[in-house]
Amino acid sequence: MLFVPLAIRIYPPWLVGFLSGAYVRMLHMDADIEIRKEIEGKNISYIHFDRRIKLTNHLWCCITNKQWVLRHGFYPFIHFKRPKYHKSWSTDSSGKRIWKDEGPKYRDILYAAHKDAWIYRYYGALFNRKYNRYLGNRNIDDCSIAYRTNKKGKSNISFAEEALAFIKFHKPCYVIIGDFTHFFDFLDHAYLLNQIRYVLDSQYIPDDIYYVLNSLLHYSYVDYEGITSYKGMTHQQLCQCQTVLTNQEFRILSRKKQRESKDDKFIIKVNREHFGIPQGSPMSGVLANIYMIQFDEKIFELVQSYHGIYRRYSDDFIIAIPEKYITEEQYQQMIHQLQEIFNQRSTNTGKYLVKLSPEKTKKYRVSANLIIYNEQKEHGIISFLGFSYDGKSVYIKDSSVRRYYSHAYSKADHVVKQNAQLSQLKKNKRRTTNLYTLYSISGLYRNSSKSKRGSNFPVYSQRAHFIFQKNFKSENQTGLVAQRHMRQLRKRLNSPK
Repeated sequence: MLFVPLAIRIYPPWLVGFLSGAYVRMLHMDADIEIRKEIEGKNISYIHFDRRIKLTNHLWCCITNKQWVLRHGFYPFIHFKRPKYHKSWSTDSSGKRIWKDEGPKYRDILYAAHKDAWIYRYYGALFNRKYNRYLGNRNIDDCSIAYRTNKKGKSNISFAEEALAFIKFHKPCYVIIGDFTHFFDFLDHAYLLNQIRYVLDSQYIPDDIYYVLNSLLHYSYVDYEGITSYKGMTHQQLCQCQTVLTNQEFRILSRKKQRESKDDKFIIKVNREHFGIPQGSPMSGVLANIYMIQFDEKIFELVQSYHGIYRRYSDDFIIAIPEKYITEEQYQQMIHQLQEIFNQRSTNTGKYLVKLSPEKTKKYRVSANLIIYNEQKEHGIISFLGFSYDGKSVYIKDSSVRRYYSHAYSKADHVVKQNAQLSQLKKNKRRTTNLYTLYSISGLYRNSSKSKRGSNFPVYSQRAHFIFQKNFKSENQTGLVAQRHMRQLRKRLNSPK
């Protein structure tokens, strides 16, 4: 006699179907509650075309409603140029090491409107769940380490420590450091959509998801410089407003959408290429990870065959392979295989799917006594995720430390200048509260509630020292900034200007 479930024998089919559907809906509700808890704590501080808005119950009902999303009109992104000053060590005529300023480089960041950003956060969280499940089923969950939601309690400090500790304990070994040029600008749209179908396990992308994706693939944007020029306001003045433009001013901007004057920055520009997504949207990180799935899988299988590790943090990656598992000939063959993987071209545009940066892609050999050699057989330094390792000590990258002190000293000099002006007015008020809050541990903790501690560079240095202390007890110099910063700040404040 065949076994018949009790529910089917007792209850009519229509009731069984209803109960099953209710159970599925309950699971979706639980997942949505988890997603809401995950995204609702995001801080929104920048100014945009619409007003700043928190994730209210009404807004949550809207962004989880597919029909509402399909009717939603996305605002253009606002394009910011963030200066990234590039400095490097050099030597003067006397042989003394000095910092050489190679001029500013700019990173293009595009911010979404506030309501649009909540939509991107919600759909990004949905994609992250699918992406985590996809990697878990293929046992490659450890490869991709950026923009992940299942790596709670871990940061770039933990990932850097893991990679550098592997190098230390598996010497002698080969190490490859890589970086992709203009990573987000190179993402091919057709290839990305194909990878999304793999993650969704469906050849059909739902209408609401495709509509949201299309707003990122063919995004429009306005240069922030054009807005400030049109308004005749500084950044500080504009940030005091509720929106960057009034409704009437935005209509004027919309009418100028078709004008192609290069001199006029106050115009809506559209990405009409078949590649590139905006860097800075809440959804771009997970889309970049999905884009790299096939690359990660192929590289992982190749590196794993030699008992090595492969880790990719957005556009930075590291490969380390113990020398005892690979011969010199096999190593050269592996490099050739890696080149073939990275040299894949788009069938749609013919462009490379990714492009390695020649300046930032380097190869090293770590000897048995932890001497690091670069390709020129000279002593080298391995840097990954903001940390450097020279075989004798591990520390925060010099450029990061120098940037911190540069900003802190600039703020301290401003305080000294203010105090000089106040002393002339026979006022002795020292304005150091903001300085210490931004650039010291004591000031940050003093001005933060116990329930919600902030963070700054000295706190970051302190946290790094704690994490690296596990495997780099004698070599750990990551906490030097946390130890010295107060003395340096007071010295700067007391120095005459």
